[in-house]
Amino acid sequence: MTYRKLKITGFLTIPVLFFFSSCEVNDFENDQTFLKDGKFLYKTEQVFCQSDPKSKISEKRFVYDESGNETEELLYSHSEPTFRTTSTYNTQNKKLSDSVFYFSYATWALSSSYEYKYSENKLVEKINYDTGKTYLYKTTFTYSGSHLRYEEIFRREGNEWILNYGYAYKYNRRGELIEKASFHNELRETIYDTIVYTYKNGKLSTEKRILTTGETGYFKEYFYTNEGYLDEVTEDGNTVVKNFYEDNKLMEKHTWYFGIDPGFSLCNGNLIYKYEY
Repeated sequence: MTYRKLKITGFLTIPVLFFFSSCEVNDFENDQTFLKDGKFLYKTEQVFCQSDPKSKISEKRFVYDESGNETEELLYSHSEPTFRTTSTYNTQNKKLSDSVFYFSYATWALSSSYEYKYSENKLVEKINYDTGKTYLYKTTFTYSGSHLRYEEIFRREGNEWILNYGYAYKYNRRGELIEKASFHNELRETIYDTIVYTYKNGKLSTEKRILTTGETGYFKEYFYTNEGYLDEVTEDGNTVVKNFYEDNKLMEKHTWYFGIDPGFSLCNGNLIYKYEY
């Protein structure tokens, strides 16, 4: 495993649109194909409490197509199936739809679905429907050139779309995301908080949340292995993520939580993730 820590010598892609099967996936010819858009194409993700690392509490299983697109995700809780998501793509490997099912009375029942729309090969709208194909939410994406400028989330009320909240994005001259600000009105004002990113040698270095009061909500630093993989993330001086690799593949991830509500997540947020390919 790789344990050495070297700050800013690798890569990290920031997802701008956020915001995790029992069938076999295709065998890959070399380790590099285990990565697609910065994500490792593992078959399973198993989750354990750090306090009881031998007792599995949940598991995700993944299926991919020949292009590495995730076509199915199965979620298990204590070995029992709970949710299943299936996805379709077009010939340009752009996602067209998600269908989310929940497991009930020994069968899968549709919970909701998502439809993705594109213009000039850019995602411009994501619509969420209920089981009766009734609108629930939609997200719209507005661009400045090739860069996402605004992401806005609306809820459906009667025949109208009402803005819930949105994000405004800013970039530096190199096209790196440097700011993500949230807003709550259609004028894109009333900023709730702002996330500021810095880079070194083209790689993400720090992330800071600034509240409306001007105070810092958190400060994160990112560290990488000699091979360029994300090694460790610290938040306010505490390690919150530590990754372990073998043969250029992510094999294990440890997380820690130091916030004000440790009971918010399982095992107080102190988890171990294990990956199989």
